[in-house]
Amino acid sequence: MTLNRRKFIKNTSLFGLGIGPLASLNLYGGPSQTTDHNGDDQSKTALAIPLNWIDRQQGAPFLGTTFGVPWPKGKVREQQKFELRDNQGHTAPIQTWPLAFWPDGSVKWSACAVANPSTLIQEELILTTSERIQPGIQMQERDESITVDNGLLKVTFGKQGTKLLQEIRQNDRLVASAVILQILLQDAPDAEPGENLNRTTWQSHIEKTVVENSGNQRVLIRVEGTHRYGEQKKIPFIVRFYLYDKSPTIKVIHTFLYDGDEQRDFIKGIGMSVVMPLHDTPTYNRYIRFVGEDGEFFSEAVKGLTGLRRDPGNEVRKHQLEGKEVKWENIAEAVKKGLPYIPEFGDYTLLQAHPSASSIEKRTKPGHAWIHSHDGGRTKGTVYLGTPFAGVSLGIRNFWQSYPGQLDIRGAASDEATLTAWLWAPKADAMDLRFYHDGMGQDSYEKQWEGLEITYEDYEPGYGSPMGVARTSELYLSIFDQSPSPEKLGQLAQAYQ
Repeated sequence: MTLNRRKFIKNTSLFGLGIGPLASLNLYGGPSQTTDHNGDDQSKTALAIPLNWIDRQQGAPFLGTTFGVPWPKGKVREQQKFELRDNQGHTAPIQTWPLAFWPDGSVKWSACAVANPSTLIQEELILTTSERIQPGIQMQERDESITVDNGLLKVTFGKQGTKLLQEIRQNDRLVASAVILQILLQDAPDAEPGENLNRTTWQSHIEKTVVENSGNQRVLIRVEGTHRYGEQKKIPFIVRFYLYDKSPTIKVIHTFLYDGDEQRDFIKGIGMSVVMPLHDTPTYNRYIRFVGEDGEFFSEAVKGLTGLRRDPGNEVRKHQLEGKEVKWENIAEAVKKGLPYIPEFGDYTLLQAHPSASSIEKRTKPGHAWIHSHDGGRTKGTVYLGTPFAGVSLGIRNFWQSYPGQLDIRGAASDEATLTAWLWAPKADAMDLRFYHDGMGQDSYEKQWEGLEITYEDYEPGYGSPMGVARTSELYLSIFDQSPSPEKLGQLAQAYQ
């Protein structure tokens, strides 16, 4: 079969709209004869589309998804409402909005956002038209902020300053007090011996925050800005935050554009940081987790009470290993007495410097040595920090594939800790965007043609510039009201991937 450009675009566009794991199949019209769980006849439903999970992968936690469906000409009006249904008549809300129209004004393509269809029979999902009004996410916009309440999280987005997210609350408890971006720039590459490097930290500065899409099941907030160092600004960014109804997970799509001088602006690190208040929790009740490969975990308490010369007690050891609350009155007196002399490890780093190798190291605080703690392979790119009552996990999709990546915990022994997901690892060599040759004398059309003839590379002066090159990454931020088990955190890390 001959595949020309027109056929390729037509075929791939059908899949391009289905950005989540749910796909639509076998569009059919006519009335639906199902009866819902209240016994109401649903024969007035005009259209129904059977849906199926791609590869039927349903084991991981559901994080919300958005996909697209086509409609026959003249069948669906622009304001039509929909719902998700199984063959037993149970329903779940769904949010839709038109993507394209037929010449007669009817809807040709709809985007669909699903927060959580777990109450339905997953093998028999059907998208049907409906007239029901479904409650869902609440949103409030002010002059300086936008607040989104999805029924589980209350998230406030900044419209100015450095904080993309000003706070995240769960059950009115402050879990995160800021989300910021930062870029480390240096004026020379690491590989050149004898160079005196000048390294600077540039922080995000918001220029515009808007509601890009909103409804009862999903809200999409777009934040645009640049990174600043003093009065200088460089490296624009666009970050999109996706919040689904009653979901503890925020999906983040991060894009930066390079507008620097490749001879002077070498990116040493680019990351997103979450600031967590910890002042009301003792350090022996603060827990860190890294998710490795093949069910492997690295788990510790900031102040470990296991492995000591004195036994803290069976319940204390068990609770600390499981990330549960250790109560002061249950700690053995000998351990209480020696508690000030048990080190607190507040800083951790997981580095994926190679696609097949990773490492974890820790230290008590700045000014003291790092201790090499673990070697691993292709990690899941997920870090967790929390207490028995609140916690945050941060994950990067395609972590080992997009190496060098890095996950940091800083200040876990202090009143305020920071989790950072580095999309370019500061512990790796700086990003070098210089062109790989100097033009090799191709200063005329004839020479450029000769170069194309021998290397099939079409080169002209200016072709090697990285100006305007962009990179997009996908991250996930999840909030917990208790320490997750290794199994749950592993499933969540798999869902991120």
